[in-house]
Amino acid sequence: MKVPVVIVGAGPTGLTAAALLGRHSVECLVLERWASVYPQPRAVHLDDEVHRIPGRLGLAGEFAAISWPCHGLRLLDPDLRVLAEFHRSPCAGRYGYPEANMFDQPDLEHLLRAHLATIDAVTLRGNTEVTGIRQDRTGVQVEVTDRGTGARETTHADYVLDCDGANSLIRSAIGVGSPTATTRRVLASMTTCMFTEYR
Repeated sequence: MKVPVVIVGAGPTGLTAAALLGRHSVECLVLERWASVYPQPRAVHLDDEVHRIPGRLGLAGEFAAISWPCHGLRLLDPDLRVLAEFHRSPCAGRYGYPEANMFDQPDLEHLLRAHLATIDAVTLRGNTEVTGIRQDRTGVQVEVTDRGTGARETTHADYVLDCDGANSLIRSAIGVGSPTATTRRVLASMTTCMFTEYR
């Protein structure tokens, strides 16, 4: 199989990239290791500037229906001490949308997947694990395994977008290093923070 673009990862970034490319008739294949939407949220917020992207896709109303504006965010450590506060207006800001928008990532992914189903240039394949990647003068070869059947194949692409998060195989393949021990400690500390919203 050969496609102009392979997108690895069907989270909000990968699905949005596919939708934007598809709007310009760029054929792309989205590969996702999970069979359907992963049920746990990892992203919970976007600001008014990012809100323009669902608007550009014609999904502003649909996104507004699954999100809610808030007055800001407060980051707390595990002992509930305030690390940082971000005050925002729930009214439309300079970009025409509320400045802070909370959402549940699985809801957003369902919305984006439904939108992709309307775009002929985009194919989404779930339950498909990327197991290798090689680049040469002709493009990129992406090795994939069907997690249900174990069948393996190679897809050829002109470009590959890595939208598969920090543990992506592609990060290693292209030589993007892992965070240092100090960075990992800071990230681990931050991931235990609690987010509370102002209502």
